[in-house]
Amino acid sequence: MTSKSQSEPMDRDKKPARILFAEDDSLTSRMLASLLSDTVGIEVTRANDGQEALRQALAEPFELILMDMEMPNLDGYEATRRLREAGINVPIVALTAHAMDGDRRRCIAAGCTDYLSKPFSRRVLLETLRTYLPSMERHFGHRVEQPDAQGDHAAPACQPHEANENASTEAANGRPVVDLAQLIDRFGDAQSVIELLPTYLDTAEEHMAMLTIAVEKGQMTEIARLGHTVRGAARNLGANPLADAALELERAGRREDMTAAASLLPGVRNEYENMRAFLSKCENLPELLAQRTAD
Repeated sequence: MTSKSQSEPMDRDKKPARILFAEDDSLTSRMLASLLSDTVGIEVTRANDGQEALRQALAEPFELILMDMEMPNLDGYEATRRLREAGINVPIVALTAHAMDGDRRRCIAAGCTDYLSKPFSRRVLLETLRTYLPSMERHFGHRVEQPDAQGDHAAPACQPHEANENASTEAANGRPVVDLAQLIDRFGDAQSVIELLPTYLDTAEEHMAMLTIAVEKGQMTEIARLGHTVRGAARNLGANPLADAALELERAGRREDMTAAASLLPGVRNEYENMRAFLSKCENLPELLAQRTAD
């Protein structure tokens, strides 16, 4: 079987590079699509699950595919295998939350060209594009010559509005509720982060409500799926205490341990409320994000 990706090569000197970004975390995909489009002129098509990624990659020409390996409906491993079987030979870079050698081997065995462990920084993403989109070199130049120009400067602590002094900047174990340095290293574009945070908070609230219902009903598959969704979005945002708590709940769902799931849910909810309070009440967040990007 031959797809347009092979039968109709693009004129790279006249058209922007086109990549397919398959990621079930819609906030992350929207942020990165905006970053790549605005910063280096790449045309990004988003897919929300493996089935959609497979359908789009077979129907349209892309120069690179970024493939989340843990998507619903059809995971990235199977989607990649089917694409290779169909004759799609463009580079496919696996995106996974795991960082074990075995996971890398599994991705390569499925047909992936390379592997990125999430959450990856803007610098790592752009260097990957340099590797697999050589025609884009002219777009990098001065605009992203130093994609992580913020260097070693630490992000200043976020100070809650004085009327909301209970919005803690740290979780119970002393870790930041939201790691601003990680957030900016991830997305780079402060304005995009600021604009999309309300959407993230609304979406996160929906996921938490669905997760609560799944635990109440003992729906183990849904617990694992939603725990994974909450965990991935939180990690991408730099809300690491929430991500860690959601990971434990996800694992309980996968091993069908209802007792553990019920006991873990309050902790996930608590970390979520801490994160939401931090982001909602942090008066100077826009200034800190802009400062972090400009340094």
